[in-house]
Amino acid sequence: MTASRAFLSVEDLERCWLPKSAIQLIEVIGTAATLRLVQNHGGTYLALPRSIGPQHDVSNLIGFEAARSLAERWGGERVYIPKVDVAVRCVRNREMIARYEQGESYRSLVKEYAICDRWFWRIMKKTQTSPGHSPKENKQLSLFDD
Repeated sequence: MTASRAFLSVEDLERCWLPKSAIQLIEVIGTAATLRLVQNHGGTYLALPRSIGPQHDVSNLIGFEAARSLAERWGGERVYIPKVDVAVRCVRNREMIARYEQGESYRSLVKEYAICDRWFWRIMKKTQTSPGHSPKENKQLSLFDD
């Protein structure tokens, strides 16, 4: 599992009501890894070693590359992991939609964000029916149109 960097701008992240600490985490380890960290350690301090190995608990949770990035940035410190899982899910959803609309396959996205196919399509459907959303061209071809 590799750490994908933040796909959305800081302004987009702030619109999801994320505190600065959550935005910094997303910038360093990406949205998917931040969401896993928040889900498991949100609202607590996490002591990070100066260097981290692939067998470390944090590596097992978010992937070795993301854990190494955390250690490079905050190694030797106690880092507060904010309890913002709802807001980070908002970021995840926006990010997935943008990446899907730019042509990334849903299979790679569900794998990266550790969600099932059905949940991905539910997010897409909810977004397309929400007020103010104008989905880009429909990438699904009809079986009956020429």
